[in-house]
Amino acid sequence: MREVNPLVVPIEENSGLLEKIDKDALKIIKRLKKHSYKAYLVGGCVRDLLLGKNPKDFDVVTNAWPKKIRQLFSNSRLIGRRFQLVHVFFGKKIIEVSTFRQEDKSPPEIAKDGSVRKYENKYGNEKTDAFRRDLTINALFMDPFEKKIIDYTGGYYDLMNKKIRVIGNPLTRFSEDPVRVLRTLRHTFRTSFTLLPETVEGIRLCKHLIHDVSPVRLFDELRKDISYGFYDKFAYFLHQHGLLEILFPYLRKATSLESVNYEILSRVSEVDLNKHPHLAVALLWFAFLQNKRGIELPQIPVIHEELCELFGICRPPKGVLMKAGFLLSIFKKTLKSFRKKQPLILKISDDTFYCLTKLVEIVYPEMLNFAHESGRYHSGKDWKSEVKSKATNRP
Repeated sequence: MREVNPLVVPIEENSGLLEKIDKDALKIIKRLKKHSYKAYLVGGCVRDLLLGKNPKDFDVVTNAWPKKIRQLFSNSRLIGRRFQLVHVFFGKKIIEVSTFRQEDKSPPEIAKDGSVRKYENKYGNEKTDAFRRDLTINALFMDPFEKKIIDYTGGYYDLMNKKIRVIGNPLTRFSEDPVRVLRTLRHTFRTSFTLLPETVEGIRLCKHLIHDVSPVRLFDELRKDISYGFYDKFAYFLHQHGLLEILFPYLRKATSLESVNYEILSRVSEVDLNKHPHLAVALLWFAFLQNKRGIELPQIPVIHEELCELFGICRPPKGVLMKAGFLLSIFKKTLKSFRKKQPLILKISDDTFYCLTKLVEIVYPEMLNFAHESGRYHSGKDWKSEVKSKATNRP
C-alpha cells in the first residue's frame, strides 16, 4: 500500500463532543494505552459524534491482539472463529474491541448459516484498517485522550460536505462484495447525504450481483435496516434505486409497489428482531401483499407459498418462515371468530400470544379493541383460563 499521511484534526475543548463518549469505552481505551497499545474509537460512533448525534454503540480498535485484550479485561470474552473479536461487558452493555486488520483479497466462503468465512484474515495497522472499510465516513479514528481525529481516506471532509464516497473504485468494491451496495444506500438514507455520481453508477451496474449473495446473509442485513426504524421510507428509497424489487422479486408479479402498505412498514421496527423475527416477517407479508385484498386473507397453503416466494433472495431461515405462517394462520382464526362474535380458545404459548396481539394491534386494531371489551384478551395464562371458563359455562 502506498504511503499515506493521515489528516489529523484536533478536537476543540468546548465542542461538547468528548462529553458524549461512553465512559466505559473510555475505560477500555485508557487501559489499552496504559499497557502501551494504540487504541481508538472507530466507525459509526465517530461519524455520529461529528454529526452531533448520540451514538447507539461504541466500537474500539487497537493494535493489541485478541488474546491480549482478553487478558486485560476479565469482564470480556472472545467471539469469532477465524477472525476473533473481543466483547467487553458492562452489565447488559457490550463494547466490541477489534484488532487492526488489512483487506483480505481471497474469495470468501459462504457457510450454511449465510455467514462469510475468510481463511486468510490478517492483522494490520491503522492505515490498512481504514482502507479496508466500505465508506470514507466510517473509516475515521478518534483518540479521545489526545483529542484528535485521524483520517486516512478523506472521510472528515466528506462528512463536512455531506458526501457518501466508497473507499476505492465503487465498481471493484461492489463486485468484491455486493452487500456493500445495500450498506451504501443504508448510510445514504440515514445521513441524508449525497451519493457521488460514480457511486450511483456503481450501484446501477452492480445491484444485480446481490442475487449471488447468500439469502440468510441478506436477511441479516434486512434485520439491521428494520431495527433502525423508518423502514417504510427506506423501502421506498430502495425502490428508487431499483433494489426493493431485487430483494423482494415477488412484488413485481403480485402487486404494484404503489399498493404497498407503508403504514404497516413504518411499525415493523417496533418488533424485537432477536426475539420475534417471525412477527416481522408476518408484518412484511401484510405490508407487501395484503393491501389490495383488504382484510380478506387467502387460504393457509397460499399464505405459506407467498411467504416463501416473497423473500426470494433475502430469505429468512426456514424455521422463521414456518413460525410466521403459523402466526398468520392463528390470526386468520382469530379474525373469523371476531366477525362471528364467538369466543375462541387457542392453545398457544404466552410468547405466541404476545406476537398475535402485536400483529392484531398493527394490522387490525378494531379487532383488538373488541377483544379487550369482551374480556377475552388478557395476558398469557390468565386470558386463556378466562376464555376456557367462559366456554365451559355457556348454556
